[in-house]
Amino acid sequence: MDEKLDITQAFRFAIAGARDYSAFERIEAEKRQRILQAAYQEFTVCDFAQASTNVIVKTANISKGLLFHYFGDKSGLYRYLLANTIGLMTVDLQQSTDFTGGDVFDLLKQTVESKLKTACQYPRETAFLVRAVLDKTLPEDLAQLIGGTVANSYDMMATLTSQLDAELLKPGLDRQQACKIIYYVCEGLSNDVLKDISPEIDWQDWRNLTSEVEEYFELLRQLFYR
Repeated sequence: MDEKLDITQAFRFAIAGARDYSAFERIEAEKRQRILQAAYQEFTVCDFAQASTNVIVKTANISKGLLFHYFGDKSGLYRYLLANTIGLMTVDLQQSTDFTGGDVFDLLKQTVESKLKTACQYPRETAFLVRAVLDKTLPEDLAQLIGGTVANSYDMMATLTSQLDAELLKPGLDRQQACKIIYYVCEGLSNDVLKDISPEIDWQDWRNLTSEVEEYFELLRQLFYR
């Protein structure tokens, strides 16, 4: 089996938990995409509490009973979308980024560029994930899944900043302190981005945000390097 599919399935299993989505996975591709498109659309324009399964089934042209047969309930449908989104986007990011070796600021810039590329490749999934991160109406179990996703993103930043080469630092600078400062700047930038974006963000908005982040990386490079 394809490695990308293996990793994507692992993410789906981790997020979906004990839920069985095999009935949905077996239906024809066109119908499956029609249902996914309708669900992504509704959960992107509405928070979880306001999202309507009636709207979803009407848009997808299926019965409500069939939707619940596939997903159990609205929460189960949301879990599937979340698992599908994180699986696709994480695998794509991993395969387009080399996280080992090289200058730490080049690695950070490469990661930002890869995230931009992934966001443009999966616009509906990106819009859904942005809404999910901002959604204050999510049930506790779903909110914890989103929180874990954000935490994993911060863990990746910590891994990247830990690769800072002490030989490149200006004389007298402590490597461990420099790593912490770079991480905190990255964390602050991420929080600012999450605060300012909306599910309606377009490609140019993403480009502007990433350009600003890269400017901070260049400033840090000048501050820390010889």
